[in-house]
Amino acid sequence: MKTGALFEKVEKIKMPIRIAIFLGTLVLLAGLFIYFVYLPYSEEIAKSRDEIAKLQQKLNQAVVRARALKKFEAEYAEVDAQFQEALKLLPNTKEIPSLLKSITSSARIPSWSFSISALRGKGRRTFSWRSRCPLR
Repeated sequence: MKTGALFEKVEKIKMPIRIAIFLGTLVLLAGLFIYFVYLPYSEEIAKSRDEIAKLQQKLNQAVVRARALKKFEAEYAEVDAQFQEALKLLPNTKEIPSLLKSITSSARIPSWSFSISALRGKGRRTFSWRSRCPLR
């Protein structure tokens, strides 16, 4: 088809119909642009904003924890000092066997029995106490 013949056919169409075809074409192109370009980018932007909000919340939590870190370190140092002091009061591993032997030898009540057993090779010792009289 020649271009001159196309223009002649278009010229024969009345002006309101030509304007309607032009506006319909513009609406169709705008709809395609919005569907294929604008909506995917707007969804990606919304996802990015959500991710930014989540990361901002995590950052705020990390800042709060960082501010509290010095307080927890001081509290840990205090508790550790108390623990070390308590360890000084308790018998160490070298004193435990002699302590158990002295407890066993001093048990003169006939209804009580003490037994000390050692697991060979493991280095662990167990201590048990049994009473033959019922507890009330």
